[in-house]
Amino acid sequence: MYKYQATPEKIDELFDFSLLRPRKHAKTVAEGDKENSLTLMVPPASVAVAEISFTDETKFSFYNSGSVNLGIFTASQPNAAVPSDVHLLPPDEELVIKASQLGAAGSTFLLVNNVQPAHYRRRTID
Repeated sequence: MYKYQATPEKIDELFDFSLLRPRKHAKTVAEGDKENSLTLMVPPASVAVAEISFTDETKFSFYNSGSVNLGIFTASQPNAAVPSDVHLLPPDEELVIKASQLGAAGSTFLLVNNVQPAHYRRRTID
């Protein structure tokens, strides 16, 4: 790899860099794949709504690329309060989970909460 520091695009031909990050699922979605992933910016002390459709059986793969914990949950309304049993995703961690485990059955909104007062964070959902 050091041999190609000046021309990193040549390394891409030799190695799939998506393999460097451990995955907990079999299917790997290429980074930047706009069709199968979504990145959310979650402002401090707020909740962001993912503009996607899903069923109770939908399996999500989350990755927190930020430096603060993020709460992930589903709800029937986009302005729902953050539940006390929200799933927390620590920084630089992944979570693979079904929609039915994130909230009540039949929920139609996926929400991500940033409780920190001074950090913006990105969320990637595959």
